[in-house]
Amino acid sequence: MTRIPAMFRLAGSASLLALAATAAPAGADNLRAALVGAYNSNPTLEAARANQRATDENVTIQRAQGLPSANVTANHIEFIRQSANAFTAPERNLGVNAQLLVPVYSGGAIRNGVRAAKDRVEA
Repeated sequence: MTRIPAMFRLAGSASLLALAATAAPAGADNLRAALVGAYNSNPTLEAARANQRATDENVTIQRAQGLPSANVTANHIEFIRQSANAFTAPERNLGVNAQLLVPVYSGGAIRNGVRAAKDRVEA
């Protein structure tokens, strides 16, 4: 069996004493305050709340599939070198594309998706 030098025992005792002196008691005055504090700071409950918020957002995501959407893209091409015999070739080219999508018929998929998302929220 090895002996621990007195210096290390003294340092260990001092650190335990300092730790015990700085430890604060729980700040709850009664059971209700203790439960409220645990409810507000419990990481498991906070994770469950975050999962519930994510589930709530699925209703909005499902509803958005029935809304119209717009998409606009543009591209610009600059031709740096021109061949000597290209009299009609442009120096630059600009292209723009616009698209509007409106769902007309989805066979009830959007309505059923929204209903299923609402059911998952209530579950």
